[in-house]
Amino acid sequence: VLDLSKIEAGKIVLENDRVNLRRLLEEVVSLMQPLAERKKIEIILKYPPTAPDQIITDGGRLRQVLINLLSNSVKFTEEGFIIVEITSKIIDGSKIARFKFSVKDTGIGMNTEQQQQVFEKFRQADSSITRRFGGTGLGLTICQELIRLMGGIINLDSAPGFGTKISFELELELIHEKPAVPTHFPEKLKT
Repeated sequence: VLDLSKIEAGKIVLENDRVNLRRLLEEVVSLMQPLAERKKIEIILKYPPTAPDQIITDGGRLRQVLINLLSNSVKFTEEGFIIVEITSKIIDGSKIARFKFSVKDTGIGMNTEQQQQVFEKFRQADSSITRRFGGTGLGLTICQELIRLMGGIINLDSAPGFGTKISFELELELIHEKPAVPTHFPEKLKT
């Protein structure tokens, strides 16, 4: 509720941190792994080896969004798996890349009407959801607003009984590490 109040009041200030994106995602998956294992659900992280991992972004806010999305997937999936997938494309050889983050599960899914409600404040897809799974109905609203503040968009694709896929795209600055330059040069070897 505090985060939502800050967002609505325009009090959220995004940080520009140096972030190892691969490590951040591995930490988020590790955090949710024990709960998934108790439910016998597998979490699969797909991060292509060629995708950049050194970026500039608000690491805390990105982590918050990913934890929320993954937490929802674990909560609403009784069996099967969850796939967390990252794709990226460098924009015209620049220092910016467009990243697409997606969390796809084999959970209960939602119909079209429920999908329209799920991003509304204090609303869940179904009133029985609160009784069965708990929650305030604010998580996806906060995620949507944080992603918007970060310059991105969020999308949802779902069908009852076929799971849910929530994805978002962000354009992020890449960090290109420069090779270290030696400060001491050995004297030229005499022959």
